[in-house]
Amino acid sequence: MIKKILYFFISGTVLLSSCSSTIPVQKDTQLGQITVNKIRKDPKNYPILSSAEYPQAYAEMERIVQVIISSPEIEYRDIFAYDSITILHDDKNINAFCTPGGYVFVYTGLIKNAQNEDQLAAVLAHEIAHAERRHSVKKVTNGVGRQAVIIAAAVATGATFGAFIAVEVANKILGLGLSRNKESEADKYSVMYLQSTGEYKCTALADFFKELVVEGNDVHIPTIISSHPNTRERILKITRMGSKLGCENDVLRPHPGFEILQTSIPE
Repeated sequence: MIKKILYFFISGTVLLSSCSSTIPVQKDTQLGQITVNKIRKDPKNYPILSSAEYPQAYAEMERIVQVIISSPEIEYRDIFAYDSITILHDDKNINAFCTPGGYVFVYTGLIKNAQNEDQLAAVLAHEIAHAERRHSVKKVTNGVGRQAVIIAAAVATGATFGAFIAVEVANKILGLGLSRNKESEADKYSVMYLQSTGEYKCTALADFFKELVVEGNDVHIPTIISSHPNTRERILKITRMGSKLGCENDVLRPHPGFEILQTSIPE
């Protein structure tokens, strides 16, 4: 075991500088699955809503995700696990996230606090953009220190993760904070994804931000914006992106499935 870790360390030192560009995108799903396993073993922090008990909620979530990934801008729909959707039963957490490899997680707090399906889809599209742009993978494998070197080498060389390293990988991914540039890039792609599907108001992410922050609603601030104080600037950029893509006159379309979704999860 020590020799294997030493091999990873030496190999990783050589590979680290170019690791994110050499890691095949298929490896993202391996990293994502490791993260999913960690989540499933931690019901206290990640209370999973049973798909067997709430099939309608899952059906509606799958429908929304399928619309988003129908965008021609999505590169990895045939590689990533976008059909793996998990609802987390936590009404205080107005958030969603997408692991490397496209495993989608959404909190009931987001489902309940989104004003319409467009806003929910916009947040999901933002999180899917992080997976599509491989933001977490690049940050994990381009890190510094022994842990990052081992992870980078293991992923790049195709080695199997041991139990200890797997836990480190999952903890690292779940604890990542992304830069403002990466958040801004995900905002941009959210607009692009929604615009190209023709189903949702492409600047709905700006509407979501306005509802929660600019208008001062007394709600728990979601992770998607809590660590980024430049929310007004992001709203402006999203609006400008919408104008660039010609969606200034976007209107909300009826989505009866959204009401079904909201009423099909626990109160």
